[in-house]
Amino acid sequence: MEIEKQMIDFLLFNNDLEGFSIIKEDVIINCNTRFAAMLGYLSKDDLIGHKFYDLASDMQSNGYNSFELYRIMVYNTFSNGRTKFEYQFKTVSGEILWVQVIFIEEELEGERIINAIIKDRTIWREIECSTKEGEKKYTSIFNNLHTPMLIIDLKDGSIKDANWAACDYYGYTKKEILKIKINDINILTKKEIFEEIELARLENRKFFKFKHKLSDGQIKDVEVHSGPITINNKIYFLFTIYDGQEKKEIADKYEIRNMYFKYLFENLPEAITLLDNEFRIINVNKGFEETFMYSIDEIKYKNITDVICDEAFYDESSYFKKCIMNGQIIRKETKRKGKNGELLDVALLGFPIMRNGEQIGAECIYSNLSKIKEEEKKIEILTNLDSITKLYNREFFINKLNYEIFKREKNKEYDKKLAILFLDIDDFKEMNDTLGHLIGDEILRKYAKRLAECIDKNDVIARFGADEFIILLPTISDSDQAVNMAQRILNVLHPPFIVNDYELNIMTSIGISIYPDDGTDSTTLVRNADIAMDKSKEAKDSKFTIFKPILDREIQENFQIKNNLRHAISKDELFLNYQPIYSVLTEKIIGVEALLRWNYEGNKLIPPSKFIPIAEKSGEIKFIGEWVLRNACKQNVLWQRLGHEPIFVSVNVSVLQLEEPNFYKTVSRVLKETGMEARYLMLEITETILTQNSTKVIEIVKKLNDLGVRLAIDDFGTGYSSLWQLSELNVSKIKIDRVFVDGINKNFNKGKIIKAIISMAKSLNIETIAEGVETVEQFRFLKQNRCNMLQGYLFSKPVAPKKIESMLSKNYGWYPFRKYN
Repeated sequence: MEIEKQMIDFLLFNNDLEGFSIIKEDVIINCNTRFAAMLGYLSKDDLIGHKFYDLASDMQSNGYNSFELYRIMVYNTFSNGRTKFEYQFKTVSGEILWVQVIFIEEELEGERIINAIIKDRTIWREIECSTKEGEKKYTSIFNNLHTPMLIIDLKDGSIKDANWAACDYYGYTKKEILKIKINDINILTKKEIFEEIELARLENRKFFKFKHKLSDGQIKDVEVHSGPITINNKIYFLFTIYDGQEKKEIADKYEIRNMYFKYLFENLPEAITLLDNEFRIINVNKGFEETFMYSIDEIKYKNITDVICDEAFYDESSYFKKCIMNGQIIRKETKRKGKNGELLDVALLGFPIMRNGEQIGAECIYSNLSKIKEEEKKIEILTNLDSITKLYNREFFINKLNYEIFKREKNKEYDKKLAILFLDIDDFKEMNDTLGHLIGDEILRKYAKRLAECIDKNDVIARFGADEFIILLPTISDSDQAVNMAQRILNVLHPPFIVNDYELNIMTSIGISIYPDDGTDSTTLVRNADIAMDKSKEAKDSKFTIFKPILDREIQENFQIKNNLRHAISKDELFLNYQPIYSVLTEKIIGVEALLRWNYEGNKLIPPSKFIPIAEKSGEIKFIGEWVLRNACKQNVLWQRLGHEPIFVSVNVSVLQLEEPNFYKTVSRVLKETGMEARYLMLEITETILTQNSTKVIEIVKKLNDLGVRLAIDDFGTGYSSLWQLSELNVSKIKIDRVFVDGINKNFNKGKIIKAIISMAKSLNIETIAEGVETVEQFRFLKQNRCNMLQGYLFSKPVAPKKIESMLSKNYGWYPFRKYN
């Protein structure tokens, strides 16, 4: 066995005369460089992996196709142990190579293989064939070969024929060269010739190294390949002469080219693999081994898809293969799998390897993009993060939401719902303005940290605006999961936040929208969650709201109201009604409350409860408020000029008006322009305004008091105003809220509250007005407990100025007090 191994090693690595290959299951698994050179390849690696018969011409001289003849010879070899036959290969340049092949059966690691010895028979075959077919064809082939050739009669050493290449090489004409003998060319002595022949035999060479003299006397080192040839039934020897220097130069060039290729192949950092037409791995470079962590021995002859392609990319890989087999070049960023199972980002360049217009394999180059992708991801993270909270920003969130929606649209079977939670920190602006932006930023950071603790790993949380946050729940089965998440968030945010020694109770409003119920695009889903969040801000009993279509209709309606309200004054669509206020003592009208009404486009009355909150939110109330003040004062002056006994007119004032530093100047200007005395103007502010803005309100009210304008506290009893505030503001009247008046006879506690309010007011010399008096029982209770003034539907609903005018008339025949006394 050791001798056989040495022989195979010699044939593979030291044999320059004959081709040698090892064949396993039809595939060449190893060969020597001589076999590669015979076929015109740069390296034996170019042959390894190819099927033996794929290198042959389509048809053989005996009429068999190459595959059929090969299979017959394999069968004979495995039957007899050894087979010799002639075979035709096709070289890289497309030329036919005639060879004699010897197949020898062998066993390798328990498997049957074939050792193939390949001898080049091209020249002899062509000449023998040509001599059989005729002198003319023989002369044509022999003379047109580019290698110098001599036909020698060894009996006398005479040169019987020489081709044109030999004549050119030696510097003789055809006529001259046929007159000399081989000994005239070969300058070695008989002894030296014998020694060279013996040396070639010992070295197992099939050629001889001689020194030949040219016609000009120049001595050339040559290699002479010789073999018997039969011409006209006579045996001669065909000498084929190769210039030693030229051969060395060709060998050097070949070696340099091969070295360059090997150097590039082995040392390029990219992962490179050579494949056969079935995309089995023939060879890989160091870059491939380092990138994918496979050695060539582990993966040789395995399909590239099975080795480095994840199952998710099988379809893509099949498409790439199809393209390459169609002669296309593939350039694509994709993912491939390493030995450890890790998916790597790679740039793939794949292209076919061609030989004489025929594809013999493919080369794939993989550039590892993992580090680049990591850097891109870091940059992307920095780009997509909010600088304060380190949560994702709005742009990233919208892109992620769009991607989740796209997945569902692309795969209709993927029926998972998703939810959007839109969060807003209540009163954050006030905290930010009061405590400063640095503390405001710290509040946002702590708030974001608590939010991040609530969500699962697949959820996405982002800062959406100044005090707005948004959460994506990408896989929910129903809305209950979103509700549970909202409740969890509220529970986590409930404990006080400690920021720079400040203990802050932070409230959050949450709106929820569900895909696809509440929208099928990101804009609609976010908008509807925002609408639901605004509704949560208004609600007192719940801090989260699930979007419903009615909320959208409300938003649409409110938008129309807000838009049209801007033109209500210029279009003369606003008007005032007045509700009389009666004195319990005189039983007469002592004042009226001006109540704003809006007749949109002259045919649609819009309730104040709808448009006044919108006017306050939009800031339009400042202009409307001044219009109400002006027109109420003008109307009161008109009544007085008609001869009626002067009464006060009560006008409701918004917090936005009171927060205007120059509001008192506006009041002063209106009084001056309308000609109404300040003592007949009463401004109503709600108790809530008083408690929330006491410092600012006290400053403005004092300036109004200086003008002589009287002040009333509206909705008294619903807020938390203090006696100190009442005394500081120089309040002239308190309006008892209708919630206490309603059901006063059925609810004992309400009666006690009203008595307490009246008693407290009298102790402060403040008059009381009861609102919402609608029943005789309420009237009698309030009169009995000495409430100063009454107002309500029992006496009159809000009416037009003309109706008030008639009610002020001395001829007015209806006195409600007399009826109910």
